[in-house]
Amino acid sequence: MEFVVQERENIHIISVKCDIVADNVDELKKLLADLLATERVCIVIDMEAINFIDSAGLAILIGRLNEFRRKKGDLRLASMGKKVREVFDVTFLSSLFKIYAGVEEACRDF
Repeated sequence: MEFVVQERENIHIISVKCDIVADNVDELKKLLADLLATERVCIVIDMEAINFIDSAGLAILIGRLNEFRRKKGDLRLASMGKKVREVFDVTFLSSLFKIYAGVEEACRDF
């Protein structure tokens, strides 16, 4: 999986550069676990380059969301395309996650 991680103050921005599917989700799972282990709990995932997310990808995001929130942080989603947003809307996950039009907006809201 291709991604770029940037840090702004205490917010970590993960720009995912490919679809999040079962074949590659382990790398994202490990990255999020590493951030949790080091108490970096304010996360924004930039989803602009993602065209598809499957159930394995959704499961990782849901599981990690709860862990970040337990540590008084959050996992926020930004720049989601129409197709991916439809997946979140149909599965009612758009009511669980904080979803923003852009990364800057998501960062400002922390």
